[in-house]
Amino acid sequence: NELCETPAIDSLAARGTRFTRAYCQGTYCGPSRASFLTGYYPHATGVLGPKGHGLAEALGLQSRIDFQMGTLGKALGSAGGYLAASRSWIDLLINKARSLIYSTAPPPAPAAASLAAFPLLATPTGTSLRAKLQDNLATFKSEISNLRSPSPPIIPHLLGNNARALTASRALLERGFLVPAIRYPTVPRNTARLRLTLTAAHQTEEVEALALSLRTL
Repeated sequence: NELCETPAIDSLAARGTRFTRAYCQGTYCGPSRASFLTGYYPHATGVLGPKGHGLAEALGLQSRIDFQMGTLGKALGSAGGYLAASRSWIDLLINKARSLIYSTAPPPAPAAASLAAFPLLATPTGTSLRAKLQDNLATFKSEISNLRSPSPPIIPHLLGNNARALTASRALLERGFLVPAIRYPTVPRNTARLRLTLTAAHQTEEVEALALSLRTL
């Protein structure tokens, strides 16, 4: 979940390096025959960038990415996902992409919620919420020294085996914290973890209490 380096992605885009996908999660996806750059980092939507448009905006690379994907869940509070591309590509996908053509359309309520959430990102309210979230992340990072990445609000806390993760999750729930244990096959074997999610709605005292509970498990 570590963010990629701006110069690395910028250099690849400038050279026209051929990719099928670039997930911008610190993983290099080697050259292929497709000459497109796809940006996909769902945890960044609504969180990173001056207007909350995600990692591509934060890195200043929006104009260099052919296909930008994101989630309508998480920060936007709805469900489903989106793909942003040029009009010609969108028209092609609408008419040719089997995964879209044969999928069920979203219900009206989530669709309306998504349409309402996007404009909110660029408003003073959206900016204030992102600032509060970053403050909470900074507080949490200051309390947990081995935190790998301070930017994404969904943070993995690796514990290793399933039993340890489940025990820790139950202990946190007894202290008032809902922190699910993520295990195989969602993650590789022996990498069971707690999935911590911080939001702008959390108070500083709550973030500090969560960090203290993690340290004393």
